[in-house]
Amino acid sequence: MKILMGLETKTKSLFIEENPFTCNCESQDQWIWMQEHRKIVKKGLNNLFCEHPEELQGMLFIELTPQKLCDLPIVIRVAIQDIQTYSVIVSWQSRNHSGLSGYQVAYFGEQNPTSIRGKILNHTARSTRLNHLTPGTRYYICVIAIGNIGISTDSSIPDARIATPKENPSTSIFGDEHQLNHLRYAMNDSLTTKCTSWSKKRILQVDLGC
Repeated sequence: MKILMGLETKTKSLFIEENPFTCNCESQDQWIWMQEHRKIVKKGLNNLFCEHPEELQGMLFIELTPQKLCDLPIVIRVAIQDIQTYSVIVSWQSRNHSGLSGYQVAYFGEQNPTSIRGKILNHTARSTRLNHLTPGTRYYICVIAIGNIGISTDSSIPDARIATPKENPSTSIFGDEHQLNHLRYAMNDSLTTKCTSWSKKRILQVDLGC
């Protein structure tokens, strides 16, 4: 990718056909780059075929769907940690991807599923604290990868790029948390999203005296 990115501002055309190409998750960055620079590599794309793995052998690289190229999720695992009376830490594991620009951590309580709150974080974040939780409430929490990662969560959008809209539709609440009701459609396990359900149990304090 460093070679391709270094060439993009100085090259009018690039011939890459007839190279034995490995088509897998490690090729995602090249796939995205070629999609965005078709004018440069146009003449070579029609003869760039997958050599490996065997199940994709002979397929045209540029015509692969993101899901066929890589069916591994961006967000791998979500965990709930450091549970306090009114807050918890949400942490997650994620694989590297050059198109990843950040994460949205969105959640709602089962008592009010239409009110979605959350945070917008940069691509280096792997945990965040959610505050102002209500004891005794079950919460549904999702970590959503955002950016140009070549994966659509909506089959009706041919070139979907999960991202925060340019016009911020959210209302800031509780400092760094926002109202994120527009994310409801994306709050399902997918290649870009990992969710978990968790109950905020009430903490009973008993004074035993002396």
